[in-house]
Amino acid sequence: SDLAGWVPGKDGIREKAGKQLTFGLYSQSTSEYAYVTQKLQSDWEKIGVKVEVLLQPDSDLQTTVTYHNYDALLYGISLGPDPDAYAYW
Repeated sequence: SDLAGWVPGKDGIREKAGKQLTFGLYSQSTSEYAYVTQKLQSDWEKIGVKVEVLLQPDSDLQTTVTYHNYDALLYGISLGPDPDAYAYW
């Protein structure tokens, strides 16, 4: 927000100390995830946050998840009977 020093730049993306407020959103490369990530990207940009959507095939996304190599992740999982999602922390 403006109070935190993140003010809109010329292109509408918030900036602070010359750095844009941006993050990468990773998800699986399917039509459903493409649709949802596009909507999220649009909503975030309306408030001045640049979102780079990175859609990956399942095998690549599993590597991204395993090594926690993401800023934000949109992914559905089936936890089964054990609700501990420790692998995704």
